[in-house]
Amino acid sequence: MWAAAASSSATVLRNSRTDDADLQRFDDCEHQRGLSPEGRQQAAALGLALRQAHCDIAEVVSSPLCRALATAELACGQAATPDPALAYLPYMRRDRRALAREHLRDWLSRPVAAGRVRVVIADAANLMDLTGTYPAECAPQAFVATGPGTFEPAGSLPAPPWSAVTQARSAES
Repeated sequence: MWAAAASSSATVLRNSRTDDADLQRFDDCEHQRGLSPEGRQQAAALGLALRQAHCDIAEVVSSPLCRALATAELACGQAATPDPALAYLPYMRRDRRALAREHLRDWLSRPVAAGRVRVVIADAANLMDLTGTYPAECAPQAFVATGPGTFEPAGSLPAPPWSAVTQARSAES
């Protein structure tokens, strides 16, 4: 999978594990479900794995939800560009969900320079509607753009035992 991620045009992630707080407001992170300590560890471990696979990240775009933005920063080592059109929640109106799904399709079908990868952090329901798979928290899926509005899967990983990667990270320190 890591070779696929390094050579794909887009690697898509769902945010890492969150705490149980209810989503109340979008305008500040104090009122959103944030990453749990385990989720922060998952995202940091994923970042190590991406670096070890020599993924050359061209850009990082994300749902504007704070948990997605935090996952981007921890996993990619850089702030993501928030894209409000990637926000996708099950209780949204059907037409709004369709727009978010098509916007994700656009991101996945855009080419990037050879040898580079775009990281897109999107909400699980959006990924499910578009790809037919419901990703585990912080589980990467790689896609290759094949033309305007089209892409193909290039590989994926289930939520692996991140503890092995985290232990490797600790040993590097």
